[in-house]
Amino acid sequence: MIIGVDVGTTSTKAILFDTNERAVATATQGYPLIQEKPGQAQQEPAAIWQAVVSVIRQVRQQAPTVTVTAVSLSTAMHSLLLLDSQHRPLTALFTWADNQAAATVAQLRQQADAAAFYQVSGTPLHPMTPLAKLCWLQATQPALLARTAYFADLKSYLVWRLTAQFALDVNLASATGLLSYETGQWAPQLLQKLAVRPDQLPQIVPITQHYPLTAVAASTLGLAPTTQLVVGASDGALANIGLGAVHDHQIALTIGTSGAVRVISARPQLAPHGELFCYRIDAAHWLLGGPVNNGGIILQWALDTFCPDLQNTADPIGALITLAAQSPLGARGLIFLPYLNGERAPFWDGDLTGHLIGLRSQHTRADLLRAILEGITFNLAIVTQQLSALVPAAATATLLGTGGFARSTFWCQLISDVFARDLVIPQQIQGSAVGALRVAQQALDPDHPWWRPQPPVATTTYHPDTAKAQMYQRLRPLWWRLAQQNARPNPELAAWQALTD
Repeated sequence: MIIGVDVGTTSTKAILFDTNERAVATATQGYPLIQEKPGQAQQEPAAIWQAVVSVIRQVRQQAPTVTVTAVSLSTAMHSLLLLDSQHRPLTALFTWADNQAAATVAQLRQQADAAAFYQVSGTPLHPMTPLAKLCWLQATQPALLARTAYFADLKSYLVWRLTAQFALDVNLASATGLLSYETGQWAPQLLQKLAVRPDQLPQIVPITQHYPLTAVAASTLGLAPTTQLVVGASDGALANIGLGAVHDHQIALTIGTSGAVRVISARPQLAPHGELFCYRIDAAHWLLGGPVNNGGIILQWALDTFCPDLQNTADPIGALITLAAQSPLGARGLIFLPYLNGERAPFWDGDLTGHLIGLRSQHTRADLLRAILEGITFNLAIVTQQLSALVPAAATATLLGTGGFARSTFWCQLISDVFARDLVIPQQIQGSAVGALRVAQQALDPDHPWWRPQPPVATTTYHPDTAKAQMYQRLRPLWWRLAQQNARPNPELAAWQALTD
């Protein structure tokens, strides 16, 4: 049996799968996101390590008699961790959501060679990237960089702790902004700009690369010393693989803390204005799409800010969505732009701010919550529109959904209506963990490639309601115009916010 471990922004989940991809045991453990100052979004590496150890031990204890042959890793993209010469952390982990490099990115965009960052790496220039974070640290903390022996991310740090190998899969390396999406190697011209040596970075390996656990790691996890650690890939690529969305006519939609729309393509393609990413998976597959900062994290904000009375219910977010459903389509004319945390796609601007447009005295809390749900969904629909323009096969593709949103029938139907497409939700919605399993299957048996057709065992399909879909098609252009007009930061307002923070 194989354990798929999905290490996310706010929690880690482990699933023990049998040979038929059925979940035999599961365990989840959360950890805090450190946000003590504007733009900060960091995590303690020790807390994540303890969560990984805990969930693996828990699933092992739930099925003590089975033989575990491998553990396969899925991790979030775009993290950065500075290490000393003994591979010990010198910093907290900078997550994808850390926006402290925003001013540095604004300066980089003014350089004559700014377009080269995207043209070489396929990664849009944004504060999320390790490239941007390193540029920011160069400008703000040169003494820290001088003490740094290695530049890691969450995946390469965990692989080191588990196997004593300093390695990173090519897919996550591609998302750093430092890798050539064409060659699959660290890009010399980008490393030179950052004054980073290749030997300070992890060795790039295939997503199927596997190593034996160290004796210490095996004992700590409660696993046999023969257990293999499969390096795996990013949570985004593995979500597609877990959903069976492995061709460009299949769109994977993920909404967790953040969100994303992605396709796997047999050839690399760059968007004309750098609005979509192009990450290498292997020599024959690339991951194309757009991520958004503002997914389920906005619902958590709404819960904390507007719904303290729902906090003690059995399912607070579910209760919030139930309340939102009491408002009619369009939230009585209330428009919400969900850019509370800056934004990646479709704007790629860390300084964006959220807006509530059209607020009147007759609007209720339910209207506000529905506008928030619609705003998150419209933003993802715009990204899908951009992806469909780049990949023609995606224009009529069915959506395959995974993530926390899939537990809500109301939100699933809302997505189908806004996108005017069928939305398919598999019975097993933990797509990244399933993807990690499938990559491990290929790692252990090359006759089982991850890109083979893998229809979900059971699904629920949501079909767009014709009348509602037509209404949302009328609303979408207005929503998008308002987003383009209002989301960009106002310099005077930004100065005032800086004064009052």
